Amino acid sequence: MTELREELARAATMLDLGRYDEATSLLARLVAAEPASSRGWCLFARAHLGADRYVEAVEAANRAAAIEPAEEWPHRLASNALMHLGNHAEALRAASESRRLAPSYWQTHVCVAQAAL
Repeated sequence: MTELREELARAATMLDLGRYDEATSLLARLVAAEPASSRGWCLFARAHLGADRYVEAVEAANRAAAIEPAEEWPHRLASNALMHLGNHAEALRAASESRRLAPSYWQTHVCVAQAAL
């Protein structure tokens, strides 16, 4: 488990540096080895978002949400990708779900505002 955490941290650093393709390769291996990792799927969605692969980002975010239904991050990621795909109604639904799950997080309120625009 510690190794998975370290690899996920490495992938997050790659994403912070804008190295989306490298992160995608690493994350593809990680989620294949540990498909129940919600964080892995969220990072995978983030990598796809950064590389403008919005359909894949929605799919990865939905996988994360299925694993951890009470987590708000997958819904924010899905909302962002859905906005890029022009599916504003679903983007707003996902954003609203993130806010419902974490009403005290400012990020969820920003997500709803962005989707509503």
